[in-house]
Amino acid sequence: GIHGIGEGRYGELLEYVYLDHEEPLTEEPSETKPSASGKETAPAPETEPETEPAEPPVINLNTATKEQLLLLPGCTEKIADSILQLRDEDIHEFTNILEINMAQGVTTALYIAWEPYLAVDDAGNQELQEGQP
Repeated sequence: GIHGIGEGRYGELLEYVYLDHEEPLTEEPSETKPSASGKETAPAPETEPETEPAEPPVINLNTATKEQLLLLPGCTEKIADSILQLRDEDIHEFTNILEINMAQGVTTALYIAWEPYLAVDDAGNQELQEGQP
C-alpha cells in the first residue's frame, strides 16, 4: 500500500482520479479559445448581442427610472427611492455624478462600484457640458 493512506481511502482517491480523466477534453478548448485558431471564428467586436445581462448599462441620472437604478450592483429599492427623491425634490438636476453621494444610503463603496455606469446626460458624460447657446 501507500504510506499515510489506508487502502479504502486509496480506492476512493483512485475513483476520483479516474473520473477526472473520464471526460473527453477535445471539445472544450476549441470553444473557449476561438481566437487561437484564426480570425474566421472571432466575432466582429461591434455585433455583440447582449450576452451579459449582468453588466448594467450607462444610466443617465437625470432620466433614470427606479428600474434602471436597481440594475446597479448593490442598489436596493430604498436607495433607488432616495436617489429619485434627491433628484426630484432637492437638486432637480444632477450636474455631476458625484452628487449621487448626497442620496441617503449611497456609500463611497457603492459610488465607486457604480461610477463606470453613471452619467448625467444621454451622451454618457459624467459632467454636464455647459452648452451656452
